[in-house]
Amino acid sequence: METFAIWQDLLTLFYVIWHVFDIYQRKQGIYFKKKYIFARHLGNQRPTYNIRHTTMKKVLALLCLGAILLVGCKRETKDERFKRDYEQFTLKECPKEVAPDTRMDSICYDMKSRTLTEYYTLSGNLDIDSIYTEEVAEEYRKGLLGELKSSIKMKPLKDENINFSYCYRSNTSGNVLLETTLTPEDYGK
Repeated sequence: METFAIWQDLLTLFYVIWHVFDIYQRKQGIYFKKKYIFARHLGNQRPTYNIRHTTMKKVLALLCLGAILLVGCKRETKDERFKRDYEQFTLKECPKEVAPDTRMDSICYDMKSRTLTEYYTLSGNLDIDSIYTEEVAEEYRKGLLGELKSSIKMKPLKDENINFSYCYRSNTSGNVLLETTLTPEDYGK
């Protein structure tokens, strides 16, 4: 949609320039001819030049340059930038051991729900389904919330009111052991 608006602006600009140029030529008494004549000698008189051809070349060159610059200036939204950055992070850095028995598998950003989701795999002593009760999950959520509130690295995301989701899976069974989402209402501003 943004590209369509740029092309629409370019066509409007071209239309305005064309009509300004046309009005200028009519004032000068120069009219459009099927064949362009660069210079014409009229006996001993000075040669006359068809201004339309040389000026129009300059105008068209400027329009082409303007079109290239405007089309090349597509701005990336913050959501698109977040998505691209975290996809690149996942490709370069993951899987990554972040703590003993905890491996970060990936980080995904969903533009529709504006949610950053971090996926982890737990192994070893942490890979026991029975230890993850409601109380443990709530304590873990409080710890994540405290960490998020004090995180300077996440400030650009917090300023944009992004949701943060954390998903911890078992290495042996693949089941989700812990899952929590922190909203802007949770971490405040």
